[in-house]
This record gives sequence, structure tokens and C-alpha cells, in this order.
Amino acid sequence: MTTSAGGAAGADRVRDPDTVVRLVESALRQGQYNEALRHVATLPADAPLPAELAWRLGRVLHQRGEFEGAESLYERAAADAGDTGTEQAQLLAGRSAARWARGDRTRARSLADEAARAAEQSRDDAALAAAYLAQALAAFSEGDRAANEHATPGPSRRPYGPGT
Repeated sequence: MTTSAGGAAGADRVRDPDTVVRLVESALRQGQYNEALRHVATLPADAPLPAELAWRLGRVLHQRGEFEGAESLYERAAADAGDTGTEQAQLLAGRSAARWARGDRTRARSLADEAARAAEQSRDDAALAAAYLAQALAAFSEGDRAANEHATPGPSRRPYGPGT
């Protein structure tokens, strides 16, 4: 059985998107990430997901090294009219980190900068942290130590990137 958003053997036959979303939310609240991914796999691959679920599940796959699956989930995020920029910033930061992990420096940079703009508008600390981390990764890839240090949160201002 696979845990990616692409599919699961013997997946539930639940197809009602609202029911699936409630099941995913419940599984996430309980820290049951495999279960949440299994529920998402019961939906058609192009079915939109609430933005918060898309970036949270995308982050799970990203942390597992499943960058293509993470990007697929980020791209399925539905626009939320009530979003203050927080969800958008998290999505953009996640997409940037996934592009960075896959070696696409140019796209990683542009997405990181978009994430920072959305996060700054939202004034949400978690969104700001995610966006600044994405910018730090992009700066690291570009060899721009000053930008890397500027984007790195915290009092130490240690550069952020692999091996630092």
C-alpha cells in the first residue's frame, strides 16, 4: 500500500468530497497522517482540497521525501475567499521548498518571494516562518549568504541550509 496522494490499495469507497474532507481533518487532528492520506486517495486526483489540508498534507509528504506527491497536493488547493493570506503563504512556501528540493532554483525563489509577500500581508507568525524559511533555502542555493542570514529567523542569525 502506498501512502502518497496518488492512490492506495483497498482505499475506502467514500467518494463524497465533504465526507472525505471531514475524515481527513479528523485524522490530521489525531496525528494519523497515513490515514489522512489514505482518505485523500479516495478522491479523484484532480479534486480540489481546502487550502489548509493541502499544505498540511503536502508538508507531511515533503518531510518523507515525496516531493512530487507534495507538489501534487499543493496544486490541488482550492481558493478560499476568507483566507487572509495565511493559507496562501503556507502553500507558496511549501511549493517553494518542494521546488528547491527538486533543484529548481528559479521557481523556488519566485515562489518564496510570493510566499513572503502573502505572509507579510497576513501577519501570521507561522506563515511568516514558513515563507522566510523558503527564502533562506532559495538564498542558500544561490550562494547568497547575506540574504540567507537575513531570511533566517532567530537571534543567532546562523545561515540555514544543508550542512550548516
